[in-house]
Amino acid sequence: MRRTLLAASLLVLVLAPAARSATTPAGPVYDEHGRIVKTPFAPLVQQERQRLTAQAATAIFLRDHKVHDWLSRYPRKGRTTDATFTSGDGSWTVHVWWGAAGEIARGRVDDASRTVLEAWTGPQVAWSMARGYPGAFGGKELNSPWIWLALSAVFFFGLANLRRPLSMRNLDLLVLLSFGVSLAYFNNGQVFQSTWLAYPPMAYLIGRMLWIGLRGRPVRASAPVWPIWLLAAVTIFLVGFRVGLNTETSNVIDVGYAGVIGAQRIATGSAPYGHMPIEDDLPKCGATNADGAVRDRVQPNGRCETANETGDTYGPVSYQAYLPGYWIFGWPGRWDDLPAAHFTSIFWDILAMLALLLVGRRFGGWRLAVTLPFAWAAYPFTEYTSNANTNDAIMPAFLIFGFWVASSPAGRGVGSALASWTKMAALIVVPLWATYPDGIRRPRPILLFAAAFVLTTLASFWILFLEPHPLHEVRVFWDRTFVSQFDRHSPFSLWDWGQYHARGIPDLAWLRKVLTGVVVIAAVAFAFVPRRKSPLQLAALTGALLIGFEFVLIHWFYLYIPWFLPFVAFAVLAPAALTRAEVPAWLPQKATDRRVVFAGAGAVALLLVSWTLLHFSVWNRIVITDVPVYEGYGRAMVDGRIPYRDFHLEYPPAALPAFLLPTIGNGSQGYKNVFDGSMLFCALAALGAMLVCLRALGRRGPPLWAPLAFAALAPPLLGSIVRSRFDYLPAALAVAALAALLLGRDRIGAGLLGLGAATKVFPLVLIPLAVAYTWRRHGRAEAFRCAAISAGTLLVIVLPFVVISPGGVWHTVTVHATRGLQVESLGAAVLLAAHQLTGVGLHTVSNSGSQNLSGTGADVLAVVLMLLQLAVVAALWISFARGPADRERLVRYFAATVCAFIVLGKVLSPQFLIWLIPLVPLVAGRRGLLATGLLGLACVLTQFWFPTRYWALVNDYSTTASWLVFTRDLVLLAIIAVLVMPVRDFALRRTPTAPSAEPAKAPA
Repeated sequence: MRRTLLAASLLVLVLAPAARSATTPAGPVYDEHGRIVKTPFAPLVQQERQRLTAQAATAIFLRDHKVHDWLSRYPRKGRTTDATFTSGDGSWTVHVWWGAAGEIARGRVDDASRTVLEAWTGPQVAWSMARGYPGAFGGKELNSPWIWLALSAVFFFGLANLRRPLSMRNLDLLVLLSFGVSLAYFNNGQVFQSTWLAYPPMAYLIGRMLWIGLRGRPVRASAPVWPIWLLAAVTIFLVGFRVGLNTETSNVIDVGYAGVIGAQRIATGSAPYGHMPIEDDLPKCGATNADGAVRDRVQPNGRCETANETGDTYGPVSYQAYLPGYWIFGWPGRWDDLPAAHFTSIFWDILAMLALLLVGRRFGGWRLAVTLPFAWAAYPFTEYTSNANTNDAIMPAFLIFGFWVASSPAGRGVGSALASWTKMAALIVVPLWATYPDGIRRPRPILLFAAAFVLTTLASFWILFLEPHPLHEVRVFWDRTFVSQFDRHSPFSLWDWGQYHARGIPDLAWLRKVLTGVVVIAAVAFAFVPRRKSPLQLAALTGALLIGFEFVLIHWFYLYIPWFLPFVAFAVLAPAALTRAEVPAWLPQKATDRRVVFAGAGAVALLLVSWTLLHFSVWNRIVITDVPVYEGYGRAMVDGRIPYRDFHLEYPPAALPAFLLPTIGNGSQGYKNVFDGSMLFCALAALGAMLVCLRALGRRGPPLWAPLAFAALAPPLLGSIVRSRFDYLPAALAVAALAALLLGRDRIGAGLLGLGAATKVFPLVLIPLAVAYTWRRHGRAEAFRCAAISAGTLLVIVLPFVVISPGGVWHTVTVHATRGLQVESLGAAVLLAAHQLTGVGLHTVSNSGSQNLSGTGADVLAVVLMLLQLAVVAALWISFARGPADRERLVRYFAATVCAFIVLGKVLSPQFLIWLIPLVPLVAGRRGLLATGLLGLACVLTQFWFPTRYWALVNDYSTTASWLVFTRDLVLLAIIAVLVMPVRDFALRRTPTAPSAEPAKAPA
């Protein structure tokens, strides 16, 4: 037994040193760049005292091969060092300075093992992004060689001319992909090598774009290898892949974080410039980061926010582009996952592909329409930008849309202005775009471009007026954007390496000044040369200028490659037929018809501006809102509860999606933001349907844009009610049904009316008008079919809930049938006016979701109003059926019937006026102008008392509120009178009497 124990002990003593030497290193293991690749042993006993002196630690650091190699570029004279000991991790931090170069090396030395833990030299000292951290930009998955090479292969083989391997197109594609070689060096922390390798591809592409742009000849067309369907299928797959990669594996860098901060500042009533979260000496409020620092501070606005002090260096449109994402997802103040930044990045990435599809369809047919989005989706650097979640896809998206409407000076002006005030780099193409296609020979298009550019610029900078002193904010904007860019230093270009004063590193600042002058001269010269440009030349020269701008940037990065990719791809892939300017295939050839699209685009812009205004000042006072009620419905459905059976609601079943969709938002604020965005979408849909109606009616000039302008500006007239009710949804369905009828799509119109009636009841009163219109134009049989479609649509939606819970559905019906006389209705307004004049007593009760007048007089008046409502609506049906079934008359009776249903009902909530906004402005002539003016007045009167004076009206019968309600209801009655009165003077144009074909006979 003793021998066995002795043998075992000797074996342990023999093997223990070998085991320790094989499994436990004497210290950390590093790669050639000074990064730890193996974790050192953990000491068993906490170190009580330091072993090295500052001089010894410094000597160890200076002997490191990487540090020694870099320091050999500097004379010893003038070098200073410093070393400090950190007891927490038992390491020394060593700094090395030299003269004008400042700090030239920094690192850490482990006190116990006497090894170098970190060694950063040159650019890596001040720039952590130069140290080659894996996946710092775009995430680790995208930067893995397999995914990167797979995307590159799809890009090349999907676009290459495989029948001619030595073609210029193949070389162009390879050059575009060659930026990946530079990126590989960058990811490895070799900044100088990576930077050099980025310039030959840019120089080549500038030459190619100039060759195509000045000669006006496209690349030789090649026979397609992949069929269109395969390109389309791969593009769809790649879009899903990109979205998945972004949401699951990407990170948000400081650029995307700055966008979210800017959106939050705008949404809360301040401009981004000068209001970014800072560290300074503000109180700390957050957790410690991985590097031991606390970057969260209590800002002047009282919020605990992560600092991003230089985040306000971009144009105002860049921050406004993040508003939808912020409204949907919010931002708690921390640099967390930032879902608003992910949403914005994905949204603009997809929007850029959509714009490329439109460009391709216009200029090259369906093959180019599929090829250009494929090029964007497959190109690795657009995915690199998307995965970094920056704002670098926004600027090219605006430029692509501007290029899509290149035949319109105003369209080019709007597109280039929006791009320029997203990223100021787009200013370089303004002279070229202003003079397309005929140079300066035709001043009128240039003036139109200039006017559109200036107006868009003014609209973009509206956020400066959020500040008390807008002129001062202009100076702040200039200092934080242009001045900060002029004074910037960066190692990520050839031009600023002189800051290191290192032997062997060239100082090329003088060359940059020369090349900058060349780029500026070229930007001006391209306004004159060539004298007449084709779309191909516009694209090629735009690409050349954007690449030239990047070529001379002090701070260049791979995220900027998508700026010029769309125009390079177009120049390389466009068909040979693009040798002249042409009218878009998607538009009618007449200029008057093209104005329809531009009027619609202007109306959309106005609506976006007016909807944004609803989030500020007096319009943001949402005192009374139904959104919490909607949220309760939506959350209940998410929890699996069945409407009408498990919980009661007062709306028809087709309204349920409007309550369910916003539950994708986080918390109550997220629900409100998504609901707000969904109502904006419905308002845009209503605006689009109005445009279709106007186009079908043959309107042009003021009769075309005036109704659109009113509908776009109506939300601020009515106030916050439009954001807190879902009534834009049924209003959009009603006007869409009218558009279908005017286009001759009667069955679609009938179906939409049935869907609208299943959303909110009022479209039900329009179905008889639609049936009568169809009967007169297409016969009785078709009218019966349309009536059956309307009824069938309504039943298909309602009947399942009747089967599941007949009692619940009947409860909803009885709630509306038994409601009293609402205080806002015409009948209540009459009683309130009588109360003010005679002092007659009133009594208010709250039931059925509203505040109603009670008592015998109120009950009798409610019945009278209901009968009068049925009589007037039926009279309108009969009157329309007996008259001519022309389009203008249908529009007028649609508006009149809805207005009568509203004003003569026993319930007249303020949101009911939303139903009229897309209908009344469509009425033609002076009649329409007068009715629209009255509607605007009714909206303003409503806002004067709702919501600020609502409870004063209900509780105290406020004199001011009473007379405002009474006047508003009389104005609505006046609208009905204007719409139905047979007064010929309402016609905008009188039809001249045609001369008789026969001579007049003499009287007998």
